[in-house]
Amino acid sequence: MDGKKLYKGCVEAYGGEELLALFKALQPESAGSRRYRSRIIVTYEPGRVRVCIESERLSSFRAALNTFLRLFSMIVDFEILN
Repeated sequence: MDGKKLYKGCVEAYGGEELLALFKALQPESAGSRRYRSRIIVTYEPGRVRVCIESERLSSFRAALNTFLRLFSMIVDFEILN
């Protein structure tokens, strides 16, 4: 991703101990997989999980962002049901 236009964005989730499980579930996605054609950075600190996405292509950025928003919403929906 050298010298080209880069699309960047981050999504954060705030909460309690359940965020560590979310982080562990999302962390393998940052291992450099070309599946998303984007760079994924997942970080954790107590009370917050942050997923940052970088991509040269808008379509790839949007696909990765939608995937992670969907994963975040499943966790929220699960918490509400329990």
